[in-house]
Amino acid sequence: MRRLLFGATLLLALLSAVASFAQDDCGCQEEEEITVCYLSKQDYCGAFGANCEYTFDGAFFENGLVAKLQNPTLFGENGISCDLELKRAEPSDLSSVQAINDCGCDIIFVGQFLVLNEFGQPDLTQSAVPTQTLNNIRDWSLACESNLVIVTQAEARPWGYITANQNINPNTPEDEISVSSIFDGPFGSLSFFNQGGSYQGVFTGLPTTGFEILANDVTGAPTVALDEATNDIILGDVGILCSNGAGEISLGNSIVNNNDILATNIFALGCRIAEGISTSDQAFTVCEGEQVGLPDGGVANAPGEYLDTLVAANGCDSIVLTQVTWLPQDTINIARTTCFTSGYSIEVGGTVFNVDQPDGRVLLQNTSGCDSLIVVNLNFVEFLSTNIQRQVCEDSGYSLVVNGVTYNEANPTGQEAFVTAEGCDSIVSINLDFVPFLTDTLALEACENSGFSVTVGNTSYNEFNPTGEEVLQSVQGCDSIVTIDLSFLPADTTYIEEPVCEGESYLVGGVPYPSGTSTRLMLTNQYGCDSIIFLELPELPAPNVQVDTVVRIEQGTAYTFEVTGDPDYNYTWSPAEALSCTNCIEAVLEAGNYPATVELSVTDFLGCSAFYTILPEYVCSPYLPNAFSPNADGRNDTFFPFVVCPNATYTLQIFDRWGNLVFESTDSNPEWDGQINGRAAPIGVYIYVVQLETAFTRETFSGELNLVR
Repeated sequence: MRRLLFGATLLLALLSAVASFAQDDCGCQEEEEITVCYLSKQDYCGAFGANCEYTFDGAFFENGLVAKLQNPTLFGENGISCDLELKRAEPSDLSSVQAINDCGCDIIFVGQFLVLNEFGQPDLTQSAVPTQTLNNIRDWSLACESNLVIVTQAEARPWGYITANQNINPNTPEDEISVSSIFDGPFGSLSFFNQGGSYQGVFTGLPTTGFEILANDVTGAPTVALDEATNDIILGDVGILCSNGAGEISLGNSIVNNNDILATNIFALGCRIAEGISTSDQAFTVCEGEQVGLPDGGVANAPGEYLDTLVAANGCDSIVLTQVTWLPQDTINIARTTCFTSGYSIEVGGTVFNVDQPDGRVLLQNTSGCDSLIVVNLNFVEFLSTNIQRQVCEDSGYSLVVNGVTYNEANPTGQEAFVTAEGCDSIVSINLDFVPFLTDTLALEACENSGFSVTVGNTSYNEFNPTGEEVLQSVQGCDSIVTIDLSFLPADTTYIEEPVCEGESYLVGGVPYPSGTSTRLMLTNQYGCDSIIFLELPELPAPNVQVDTVVRIEQGTAYTFEVTGDPDYNYTWSPAEALSCTNCIEAVLEAGNYPATVELSVTDFLGCSAFYTILPEYVCSPYLPNAFSPNADGRNDTFFPFVVCPNATYTLQIFDRWGNLVFESTDSNPEWDGQINGRAAPIGVYIYVVQLETAFTRETFSGELNLVR
């Protein structure tokens, strides 16, 4: 399997180091599960307590990185990377190289174990892990190229690394290594990561046995390295892998952020190293267009980096990086113009070019052994021509002698004929352009106190030095006088105090400001300069008038709207056609008019207005007598509702004291004459019910009715 790389990955960067570092070949490990041994806080924390949580069974790891390493969809038989077993390595398991091998470790994560100084403060330059234990772990890593240790801070001192709390985020790839390592892996790519917590480390001391820097902080200080002697990963800060405020690893078993990608890529790399994969690299520099054979039998047809995965003799994967560089083809152009009679010729690579063969191409080899293309183009003409063109200043005294003829401001153009040393006719055309003396005016406007300035020549012009003249040289080298005239336009300050009626506004710069506003505005005046406006808009109250806005009006009658207010105010009523007046204090609604609303506008002496909308309710109240005498004397002989409302209709029902309906009106018989079924009704009390309907209302009236004779 092969793919063209546009930048080496972390896997290749680190695995290449495996092959180049001086370790014994332990062979490949055909393991279904990779064992990650870790140092426990139970063995090295002592009395340090809650501040000793920087390992797999500590609070800064358990719910963050450890949860991700134990997620089978990330690290498992069917996951993205290998199945990991996390195993506590007790002190006895780390007592020697053999003890570590007996423990079955493939990877060792050391963690960080703090100690206290004599003042009871954490000493980050020392580790609670015994130096002999750390030396045993390093010796175990040296014993086999597939043994990997991940170590950080003070615990990395036996490897030759010194750290200090000087990191400045973010951390980014090292430019000069294979695009770089831990930033590109099976769990994704990232362009940066951050350190977290109160301590953020960089390497201030590095081993003499060799190292490869994988990451730097903003200042260029290294923060992650690959140790060449052991092939181990060294971190400047354990917080790179921490959660819960000590670092930026997310809680839970999912990959959420850049630090999650970085940490899981590191342990995926550990899986590959623990499997004992061998790597090698080769480089070819060839001429442009040449092919290079690749280890898997294919060919490279273009420059770049090619990664081949093969199976070595021991049955393990062998990864080969092939880098192909093309040397470009040289192209040299030889061009010359001469006359037919010159006899000119040139030999290139055994080929003679002359008037009979004026052009062609010759392929030679350059000093690199690659093709070099020589392109020859000879132009044979009847005569040679040359143009002499000059731009010079007027009155400068410039002159040019050609073929004994003087060309100057009085004789600026002409042609001269020559015969060259080759015997060719040559015509020289002369054209002298005398540029006039230049003047210019630089007139600019700026605002007062704006700090505006302009430099002309070596002089600065500003509000204190607004005018002057400078003598400059134009592009033709001629004198040019520039007149400078700066105008500084004034800013202004305006005070506006304008009483504004309640509910109204005042426009400033096209923007309305409500009554009661008190503010300072910054606008631009007609010169484009600052204009400061102090705006005060004291509020004038609306006129105080009392008027009922909901009134009941009997249909068919006139109604006077009662208003309590200053009689000298201006009163305006509408609609005019329904009212007795439009500019009186109390208007009368004329009988027979029924507008839906009546509007009143009141304006006081200061011009402030109040507006009222009156909603009339038009009612109809009939006259209903409480007795009648149906005795045929011509007086009160019938009972009916007396209605003065226009276009009113009604129905009348009469009930006896037992609730029996004894009369109901019809269009032809609207009044009760005191008869029940053609007989005189008994004297007594009856109940009437009247349903009255007009254009505006529909109401029901009821009451007692005394029948007397």
